[in-house]
Amino acid sequence: MIDFPTSKRCPACGETKGAGDFYIRQNRPHTLSGRCKACSKRQAKKWTQENGEARRVIGRRYVAKSEVKARHASYMADRYQQGLDRPDPVRARATKDRWQKAHPEVNRRTQFNRRARKRDAFIEHVDPTVVFQAHGGRCGICGELIAGKFEVDHVMPLSRGGLHCYDNCQPAHAACNRRKGGRLLCPT
Repeated sequence: MIDFPTSKRCPACGETKGAGDFYIRQNRPHTLSGRCKACSKRQAKKWTQENGEARRVIGRRYVAKSEVKARHASYMADRYQQGLDRPDPVRARATKDRWQKAHPEVNRRTQFNRRARKRDAFIEHVDPTVVFQAHGGRCGICGELIAGKFEVDHVMPLSRGGLHCYDNCQPAHAACNRRKGGRLLCPT
């Protein structure tokens, strides 16, 4: 939260007024305007009276821009309805598939988080390398050393209310993880 001064002196009228009597600057939202609202309005009214034609030109430009924007929006809406600017779903799916294949670790993390959110479970960013090192490079299911690729397995599966956190994760061979599925392993 930004703390504004509680009061400020207006240089135009010389009075000290509360912060609510000043505008917040648009280009610097953490500061108040130089003049109070009353003095700012007085100055704007005076300028409009002195520069009436310039004010009308500014107004006409604004209206013209608004009309052009409205015409363009209408044109784009018509093109979309005609199917000219709609995205190609086959191409979009192919692009998504390529990206997921190139970034399997991000895709896996996204799927873990999605499943955990779906079940209102606790979500913690779990780094697979940290899980691997914490378990000494051994498969949490079969107990053998893991050489090469591995997966992060949830001891208590997400489908059974398990949490996506370091305490509930263990490294596993892909085959072991597939065999286990969403079941709980009984300790032997």
